[in-house]
This record gives sequence, structure tokens and C-alpha cells, in this order.
Amino acid sequence: MRILDWLQWLRLDAEVHDYLGRENADPRALARQALAVASAERTTRKLCRLRTDRLLLHREASPFSRGRLERQLLSAADFGVYDFDDALQWDFGDTWIRRIVPKPTKCIAAVLAADRVVAGNDILADWASGFNRDVVMIPSCVDPAAYIRKHSYILSDPPVLGWVGSPSTERYLRLVADPLLELHRRTGARLRIVSAGAASLGSLDLMVERIPWTKAAVGRLLVDMDVAIAPLDNGPYERGKCAYKILQYGASGVPTAGSPVGANQLALDRLGGTAITRADDWFDAILTLLAMSVSERSAIGERSRGAVQRHYSFDTWASRWRSAVGLDPN
Repeated sequence: MRILDWLQWLRLDAEVHDYLGRENADPRALARQALAVASAERTTRKLCRLRTDRLLLHREASPFSRGRLERQLLSAADFGVYDFDDALQWDFGDTWIRRIVPKPTKCIAAVLAADRVVAGNDILADWASGFNRDVVMIPSCVDPAAYIRKHSYILSDPPVLGWVGSPSTERYLRLVADPLLELHRRTGARLRIVSAGAASLGSLDLMVERIPWTKAAVGRLLVDMDVAIAPLDNGPYERGKCAYKILQYGASGVPTAGSPVGANQLALDRLGGTAITRADDWFDAILTLLAMSVSERSAIGERSRGAVQRHYSFDTWASRWRSAVGLDPN
């Protein structure tokens, strides 16, 4: 999303290599597509033998690499840029596959080999600066025009709480299961999840409505949410996240409640969102948002959309991004 959206928004003519182009690049899922993976590995390794003027590598070149492939690709380019928007350096995982092909080793190798590193937030940029002298911070951006703007702030009956994310991050919803279930008991509130996942969320299944995530649809699905939520653990990996879902909520003008962890904290402050530190406070915080007047929720929506345009839009960061990837001279 981060790189392909930039290419589309700037209408750049770039040669794109996206491994298999799958939504799930987990090695366990790819292992079931052995022939396709073998072909992708051969194609990616051939790129190492090509001398290119500019190369932009996002996150990893292969889920099965230990860092050598990323280092070779970046070193073969006249100007190699490495971009990352998650704390891969602290993503240790807990499976035998991840122990064989660890993301931290791969991330460090790429940062060391790159001529320039583009980091998605200040925490990632500070870490990368310990391995590379040329680090630029550019947040994950959204195009507010791609999101339908919320105009009606009259509450749904029952209220609709919303969450957008990936199957791997649905686990954070379990952190606030008790307060969400209490909201469901008292108000009938539903939890609308926009995700490619389908796994059970335990006790939360009682109030969950699932909508399959697609890039084309997400911009119009948020508008029907009354309050959007973004809970997170407060661990090293989570502190490296880039608040992308909060920016999506803000682009639609949906009042938001979230954990002030890492980049979430600044985004919530800029967008006028509700920051919730303790798990026990989620019930009262969301209930307060639901109890606000229509005009109060509308004002929050207007502020959030304006803040996304000023601080996190492609238009705001376009010049800096072009310069960072070597398209414009400094």
C-alpha cells in the first residue's frame, strides 16, 4: 500500500516487482504454493545481476531471505533506497520458520546496505540512524479524496463501532473485549470489522459484523461507522507502527478512539481523537463519544479530516518523497 499508492498518486512509470502479489506473504501460506514461490525466487535473484539507476525496496525482497538478497539488490543499484513502515527490527515472531528467516536480521542488512533509508515514523527513523547516516522520515500517507466524507453524525441504531486492519492485527481487538462487550450489552453496539480475516475473536463474536477488505471498497466502508477504534499493545513492535488506520478513519471524518502508542499518539492529538491509556477506560471513552451531540461529533470529524490533509496527505509530502527516492535533486 505505502509504495504502490505513491506510484499511482504521482503517476510514475516504474518497473514494479511484488514477489507473488499475494495479500498474505507469511512463509507458511506461501509454502503451499511451491512452484510459484520458486519462480518468484528465481526472478528476484535475477534482479541482483541488473545494474539500475535507482531502486526502491520496501520492507523485504523475499519472505525467505535472511538479508543477503536485500543487501545484494540495494548494493547493485547506483542509488538504493530502503523503505520500511513497521518495526521489523523488533518483529521476532514465535514460529520455527521465523527463527530460520528472522525479520530483524533482514531489516538491519537492508538498512546497512541502502544509500538512503525512508522510515515511516520518528521511532523507526531514530533506530535506523544508528546504522545509516542518511535517514528520512516520511509518514504513511493517505489521499483524503479517496475516502467518502462522513456527513451524517446521527447515531445508527444500534451504534456501529468500526475497525479496519489485517488478519494479523485483529488480535489487538481482544485487548478491549470486555469494555466492547459491556457497550454491546448496554447499547446494543455492533463491532464492524473490515479485514481479510475470518478467524474467531472469542467472546467478541457475539457483536462482530465482518466485511471483506478490498482496496477499492475501504474508502466507502468507513463512512457508516459511528466511532472507529484502534487499540494496541504498548510493546516495542507496536511503538514502531505508523498509525495508518487512524489516518484512514480521519480521512473519512469518523470520530476515533485509540491507544496512544508510538505514532498513534501524535496522530490522535492532531486529529482530535480520544487517547485511551488503560484498558478499563475504553468503555467510558467510547460511551462519551456516543453520548455527544451531533454537532460535537461533526466538529471532531471536520477537525480530523483537515488534519489528515495538512499532516498526512500525499499532496503534503509529495515533494519530500520524490526527493527521498532520488527523483528530484536535493
